[in-house]
Amino acid sequence: MKRWVILGAAEIKDYSAIKPKIAEDDFIVCADGGQKHLEPLGLKADLYLGDFDSSKKPDTDTEILTFPIEKDDTDTMLAVKEGIKRGCKSFVIFGGMGGRFDHTFANIQTLLFADKKGATAILADENNFAFILKNDKAFIERNVNEKVSFFPLNGPAHGVTMEGFYYEVDNISLFPYDTLATSNFVIAPQGKVTVKKGTLLVVISKENQ
Repeated sequence: MKRWVILGAAEIKDYSAIKPKIAEDDFIVCADGGQKHLEPLGLKADLYLGDFDSSKKPDTDTEILTFPIEKDDTDTMLAVKEGIKRGCKSFVIFGGMGGRFDHTFANIQTLLFADKKGATAILADENNFAFILKNDKAFIERNVNEKVSFFPLNGPAHGVTMEGFYYEVDNISLFPYDTLATSNFVIAPQGKVTVKKGTLLVVISKENQ
């Protein structure tokens, strides 16, 4: 199954930074107002989806799924649910952060939903890259212009170890009410973070933004 690239309605300031991150064989989904990003990115949609309260429903032969304005899910969540229903296990969301904070936070919840369903989802813009790490480990390449932060979600994260980072920790617990793991950075060629029990939101951000 192809990776689904979901275009949300939030602003994309630098299309040249986003375009290289989209592959030719990605399945392009416009979540309502995300269709405004198609032309600047030089893309064609494979699916339009949403309640179309923030954009005009397109006049096209491309598949369209229309939902009522009064609904239980955001348009981005609906897109992920539809992808999972069709067998997709990999999602990238662009245009999903940097606008209204409630929308950004809802998209973080969407990452959690995808993880719960056994899929991987990434929330990204020009300067940030976020994903869920649950009961697992991840490797992060060194980049002198990037900071890496770890935020516990759904309660504490236990057995957290960070190797190859400026601030290394060994088998600690992180709690949602502290900021201990904010703004770290990789000093080895590759950093490794492990969480034995719990869920972390991993955020990689360019320092010069």
